[in-house]
Amino acid sequence: MAVTQQEVWLTAAPTELAETRRLADEAGATYGLKGDDRFAFTFAVNEAVSNAIEHGSPSPDATVHVRFTAERDALVCCVRDFGQFTPKPPVGEELGTRGRGLAFMAAMVDRIDLCRGSTGTLVRLSKRRAPSPCG
Repeated sequence: MAVTQQEVWLTAAPTELAETRRLADEAGATYGLKGDDRFAFTFAVNEAVSNAIEHGSPSPDATVHVRFTAERDALVCCVRDFGQFTPKPPVGEELGTRGRGLAFMAAMVDRIDLCRGSTGTLVRLSKRRAPSPCG
């Protein structure tokens, strides 16, 4: 039950989201995530790629980089675009129907890291396997 590493460059287009979900679900299954945990990981990865497509900038060849890695204690997905992410505070007291992507991702995974730099934005999502009931 191990995903060593898988990398893919997806075209920065919403049509790639179905492939994103397929890859995330497959990585989760291979790693040993079950049921709700696998769904949550897939949901978070889909949101990260969706945000990179909508709010980031693609690479010079119009792609977004996605990498799945099995670490000792978690399945990790890194999503990288080449734009400059600037969080925008909500206007007024209402959040509205948009602008909650990071909060959704954080609720679905065990850890989220956001790295902003001059060469782009990287979102790192980590999801641990549930402990075996037999120890």
